[in-house]
Amino acid sequence: MNNGFKMNLKRKEWTERLISETTIYISAGGRGKRLESIFQKSENGITKALIEFNGKTLIQYHTDILFKIGFKKIIIWAGDHLCIKKYYEDKPQDWLVIFNSEL
Repeated sequence: MNNGFKMNLKRKEWTERLISETTIYISAGGRGKRLESIFQKSENGITKALIEFNGKTLIQYHTDILFKIGFKKIIIWAGDHLCIKKYYEDKPQDWLVIFNSEL
């Protein structure tokens, strides 16, 4: 029984290390065409990542969960949705990087 405990402990340490060293990539630059009849459209389409559900944006749900799991670096590709980068401006986090196609 003691060997099983050691093996599980090693597996847990390995999993935690793997998670902490893995970079997560989230693609959030879609146009949201199918949602145009439900949500207000901007010049760049509908920013699905910023749709609110129970007072929180969808992208915030994702990043919060990933951070709680233990991921230390999350990259969000926001395409031409500059509003995603603006959304995180007042929430500085060293584990989050947001890229846009606009320079």
